[in-house]
Amino acid sequence: MRRARDILLTIALVGCSSKPAVESNVRMPGEPATVARELTSSERRASVEAIASAQPPGFEPRPLEKAGERGRWRDARAATIAAVKRCEVALVVERSVPGGLEFDLRAIDDERGTMRVMGSEAEGVTGVQVEMGSFGDDRKLADRIVRAFERELHELAGIRRPQ
Repeated sequence: MRRARDILLTIALVGCSSKPAVESNVRMPGEPATVARELTSSERRASVEAIASAQPPGFEPRPLEKAGERGRWRDARAATIAAVKRCEVALVVERSVPGGLEFDLRAIDDERGTMRVMGSEAEGVTGVQVEMGSFGDDRKLADRIVRAFERELHELAGIRRPQ
């Protein structure tokens, strides 16, 4: 009886003191496997076929919203808000102007600027123009805002929206 208890106690102590199988989710250089990987074309095709086969009979998907040269018009405001936030610039005033939207901006150092997003519901976003500084001379910050806007618009375009 005492021997059986000692064996069970030994098993419990050894089982509880062993190192865990996984200590972190960090992949070290030289390790053969990784969790994130890109699907091959045959795996992609099989995934799309599996998703398509799950649609009920008679299902007709609505057409997706047409994006303009740069993105969808309904995403323009959200992309602007996210872009100026990313660049640590405040959006002070928003107004509709012929051919698009115009935003008054203010940077951390009280530098003022304007951002104009051109386009329409029918065309989508066709252009963006940013001027920062008293005389539009802070091109570095203006270019950062434009790049952030394009990145946000691209990310929002990945979200499918029916018409």
